[in-house]
Amino acid sequence: MRIIALKNITRDENYIYYRRNFDAVAQFEFGSKEIESPIKFLIETTPFGTKEISIFGLESINYPVLPLKKAIIEYISKQDSEGKLP
Repeated sequence: MRIIALKNITRDENYIYYRRNFDAVAQFEFGSKEIESPIKFLIETTPFGTKEISIFGLESINYPVLPLKKAIIEYISKQDSEGKLP
């Protein structure tokens, strides 16, 4: 399994400054098959300065979801630290 990209990332405006909501299309690869799935994710900064990432919308995927969520969280974390998220 490999995360190819997050496409069409849009940020939902929110009045809570420590919480950012996003919609995107996750594109990933299982063996020789490429799958796209719409997802929602949330990046929340805790009072201690760490970031917690939550992902929603992967329930329809016919694959073990925990490894997929972990890989997407790592990808989002890297994109956020590089400043590539809107």
